[in-house]
Amino acid sequence: MPRFIYGIIILVLVFILLYTLSATVMFNIKTFNVTGNVDNYSAEKIIEKSGIKKNDNMFVLDSSKYERKIVESFPYIETAKIIKHFPDTLEIKVTKCAETYNIAYDSGVLSVSKNGKIIETKEQSQGNVIQINGFDPVSTKDGDTLRSKDSQKDKIFQALKKAIRSDLKYKIDSIDITDKYNITIQIDSRIIFKAGSWSDIDYKIELAESAVAKLDDGSKGYLTMVGSNQVSFRTAQLVADTKKKAQERLAEQEASENASETTSENMGNN
Repeated sequence: MPRFIYGIIILVLVFILLYTLSATVMFNIKTFNVTGNVDNYSAEKIIEKSGIKKNDNMFVLDSSKYERKIVESFPYIETAKIIKHFPDTLEIKVTKCAETYNIAYDSGVLSVSKNGKIIETKEQSQGNVIQINGFDPVSTKDGDTLRSKDSQKDKIFQALKKAIRSDLKYKIDSIDITDKYNITIQIDSRIIFKAGSWSDIDYKIELAESAVAKLDDGSKGYLTMVGSNQVSFRTAQLVADTKKKAQERLAEQEASENASETTSENMGNN
């Protein structure tokens, strides 16, 4: 047998031996470390729910499988990362869910994280987070991923998440997607932005940001999309006056019609 073939066989055998040792005897877990900022659950509970046990072999451990299991098992855990410290220490690093959205539904409000995980249910919105109206969630169970009965509203929600930057120059209070083609956004508790459909919603929000920046701080009213690349602003007072005049005209018209009907009836009786 040629010497180089003999050498290859030896290398293969050594590799098999090392792999076997690594997967059976070496790198078995002796110590767990749970790190992160989640104070709702004990380290022991997280380790137990993960399904990983002492003397499990780190070399063959499927990290992603157990990371998913941890996240799915605990409503208040947003992410889990398994870090292998060879030869025998396993670190489980977790991050806590931060309430980012309140999803209104028939029986109350869902507290939802940045990644769309349902944290808890409550009677009403609390805290400085954006409320989403008209979403119509499939599930209200803690720990579930937020989904709508209308799949298109799932896409709208994802588009809105991307469009709402952390450095926006104004505060978004709530978004109503009850009518998918007439989305309204409340800004700074004083401006209603009628954005229309969710098409190009990121551009529309930037357009509204630019328009709001040009208004006086105390301005109250309505921003409305005009075409695809402009917005118009009407003060709340102007809208109220316009509405009042329309109601007065309607009342006058109804009074005139009633008077005409009365005259006709009198003429008929004569």
